[in-house]
Amino acid sequence: MCELDVYKEGKKIAEGVVKITAKNGKIEMYDVLGTKYVSEGMIVEVDITNEKCVIGSM
Repeated sequence: MCELDVYKEGKKIAEGVVKITAKNGKIEMYDVLGTKYVSEGMIVEVDITNEKCVIGSM
């Protein structure tokens, strides 16, 4: 299974993320245990090879 580490402004804000949704300028992320993380911004990059997602400021 592919699990992503999520970064914003160079800092890791979530790990083991398996689901990401964007709603009204907010990014909702869920890890393998169902824990929900929320961050404002927009998705800048998804890199499956390196298992990372980058969120940028709006």
